[in-house]
This record gives sequence, C-alpha cells and structure tokens, in this order.
Amino acid sequence: MSRKINCPICLDQGVVLYKKKIGDYIYEFAAHCTCSNGNKYRYDGQSCDKRKSEYYMPSIAEEFDVKELAKENLSLFIDKYGTEKTRKMFSLIEK
Repeated sequence: MSRKINCPICLDQGVVLYKKKIGDYIYEFAAHCTCSNGNKYRYDGQSCDKRKSEYYMPSIAEEFDVKELAKENLSLFIDKYGTEKTRKMFSLIEK
C-alpha cells in the first residue's frame, strides 16, 4: 500500500504529541506543526480579543530539531508504507 504525505514532520497530522518530565511527573503535551495542517491547531491565548490567557500551543520548531524529526518520521513512514525501491533510495540518502 502506498500513501503520499505532504509534511514529513507531522505526517500530515498537524500536531505532534510528546512527553516531558517536569519534576517527578511525566506530562503529555502537543505542539502544532509549521505546515498548513498545523495552522489549524495554532493557539495563543494572548491574541484572544476576550479573556486573554497565558496559554498557547508551541510550534514543533520550539520543541524539536525539525530536520531530525522529519528524518525519523520519514524513515518510519517508508518502513511502513514504502516499496522496496523507496526503501533502497532512502537508505542511500541516509548515508
């Protein structure tokens, strides 16, 4: 089965969920992608007209090395959906 993706960073999901340890607890957070799908999830409470808040959803670029994340996600995507030809091409690019 082949599938096309437009964004190797979020795999067209618009958000990336990640875990972060703060003190003794591990919390799950979300970061919006910088692609067009991620724009749907952008939130900044300071820009609200009514009831401003301190809360916002960070972009993936604030939390991750996006090039490294894209490389990891693309590798996982190709392993799952790629053909033998695309797997060989990607393995040459990685070297």
